[in-house]
Amino acid sequence: TKSLQMLLDRRVDGLILIGGQMPEETLRQIATKTPLLVVARQLPTMMDHCIYVDNVHGGYIATQYLLDLGHRNIVHIGADPFYKDAVTDVTDRYEGYAQALRDVGLTPDPNMVIYGTLQRPSGVVAVETFLARERPFTAIFAANDQMAFGARLALYRRGFRVPDDISLVGFDNESPAAYMLPPLTTLHQPATEMGQLAVQKILKMIAGESASPTVFKPELIIRESATRSW
Repeated sequence: TKSLQMLLDRRVDGLILIGGQMPEETLRQIATKTPLLVVARQLPTMMDHCIYVDNVHGGYIATQYLLDLGHRNIVHIGADPFYKDAVTDVTDRYEGYAQALRDVGLTPDPNMVIYGTLQRPSGVVAVETFLARERPFTAIFAANDQMAFGARLALYRRGFRVPDDISLVGFDNESPAAYMLPPLTTLHQPATEMGQLAVQKILKMIAGESASPTVFKPELIIRESATRSW
């Protein structure tokens, strides 16, 4: 907040904010005085000022991919809605997961969902927690790559092979994902394209043109961490 106020005090021509947890009311007030764009976050009352990824769609196609491979017992590692860093995009990924299950006639089971903190260690803890439940599963969809990395380590320690025993899908397509063993199937967010568009749009807003919302679709990057369930 202090950094933002410093920029406003210097009377910048426009602002581009990446994500964050600043209250929507505060951002709405700023937008009445200074051209403002928010990237990678949805603001229900300020959608014209947002550039974001359709995370519901991302969660859906990740889960659909596992379903198409024959998996039916799919664990989801999400983020606790009460955890301070859990933002709307992660909970939207769960909504996509749940809808994909419903669309093939499966009822989402709360006992198949484990909450993490979006960090690698919580992926380890999530897998250990689920294994303690002694419920059958053949696949994991983690709401971000960080937790997928942790899940992979936990599976390795417990003697599960990826993907032979358990298939694994992440979200974000972070750089290490391509070099994990095996390379991680994940959802790619077009960060570069979003950044370029943000610059173009803020320049237009500074010139007096009206803003409009832009939604990007994440892309499924198929690697080697998921295989068919027989």
